[in-house]
Amino acid sequence: EIEILKTKVRQFQQQLGPPTDREIQKLKSHHEKETCKKIAAVEKREQKYRQKYEEAKELQKQQKQQQRLDTNQQQNDLKQQQKDLKKQQQELKKQQQDLKKQQLGLKKQQKHQKKQEKIGKSSSAEKHFK
Repeated sequence: EIEILKTKVRQFQQQLGPPTDREIQKLKSHHEKETCKKIAAVEKREQKYRQKYEEAKELQKQQKQQQRLDTNQQQNDLKQQQKDLKKQQQELKKQQQDLKKQQLGLKKQQKHQKKQEKIGKSSSAEKHFK
């Protein structure tokens, strides 16, 4: 059966004869159109990937920039916190010094008061003996 079909195909081709220039031109034109469609599809895909690549690149650039800004902000915040802590520390030292001064003043007052009490007792004792 296969041999019979092959023979029939050969006979049919012989009846048709070689392809005409017009048929060859049609085939070439069709082939060119298909090739152009494939090239256009490939270019479209390539453009799509290129665009995605550029978008990803831009996003990465923005993320790096934002990260730098965040890092700078954090460093500035830390510097400000350090300044604030130094101020607090200085204020505490000043308060501590003021408290020491008050303490010394109170000790002097106590000494003076004790002297006054001794003087008062001794003078009242003298009055008592007279």
